[in-house]
Order: sequence, then structure tokens, then C-alpha cells
Amino acid sequence: TSGADVEISDMLAQSVGLQLTKKAGLKKSNVIIGNTAESQRDVLVQPEVLAEKAGAEMVLYVRLEQFELINMHSNQIYSARMLCRGVLLDVKSGQTLWPTNTGSLETDIGIDMMAKGRDAMLSRLCAASAHCIVRNLYTCYKTEYRVNEERSNLNEMIQQDVY
Repeated sequence: TSGADVEISDMLAQSVGLQLTKKAGLKKSNVIIGNTAESQRDVLVQPEVLAEKAGAEMVLYVRLEQFELINMHSNQIYSARMLCRGVLLDVKSGQTLWPTNTGSLETDIGIDMMAKGRDAMLSRLCAASAHCIVRNLYTCYKTEYRVNEERSNLNEMIQQDVY
């Protein structure tokens, strides 16, 4: 388990939904955000089955794999890290539509220190994670592709041609 509670998973889902509508240009009516509590109850059910129940043709499945939030001082200064994996699936066939070259896309977001409190930290962490997941699903300008919170090694940046 990631160590994140339902509130954080829901915040991440809302952030991904916002990125899909604002950046990728999907209509709000075409973005269905799953209920995290329901998904946790049906943990053995494949995501495409849950999406089919909701009437979707595709599902962007995002799994929060690692989460860490450290209160560094007086509930105001925090450090955090979030590692997610994303995959776009065809609901009818269950086949992976994206990414095509690997099993899933990994995003690793880290913020060393932020002095605006827990809620601001979680909001920034989820927004950066959502950006890194969705940016490959629309034409994202090279200058906007990377975010400061993203953790990746130099070799990956060179291969992505975004450094």
C-alpha cells in the first residue's frame, strides 16, 4: 500500500480530472472520476470493469504506489513525495492504449520543503502528479512538459528531449 489515505487518493483523482478538462480539452461530462471508497471495496475488480459500469469506453487508471508526508515543523513546514503509475485502457478489450512501449507510466514527484501547511502541500503534490500523468495525452509544449517537483535522472531527461 502507498500509505496515503482516501482523502489524498480523492485529491489526486480530482487533480487528474482537472488536467483532463483544462489541459487535454475533454468535456467535463466525459470525465468520470471513480469513487475511491468504492474502488477500494472492489480492489479485486479490474479497473476496466468498474469503468464499464460507469458507461466509459476508456479508463485512465492511476495507482498511487508510494506516499510520504513529513511534518518538519509546527504543522506548517512539510516535505513530501508521491509515486504514481498510470495507464490508459480500452474498456471493451482491456488492452493498454497508452503508454505503448511499457506496462505503465511512472511519475515521481518530490517537494523537499514547503512552508504553507499540509493542505497547500497536498494540493501542489497532486497537481504536479496529475500534470505528469496527463501531459502525454495532449500536445504539451516542451517548455511546459517538466515541472519543478518532478524527480527524474538526467539520462531520462535526455531521452525525453526535454532538458
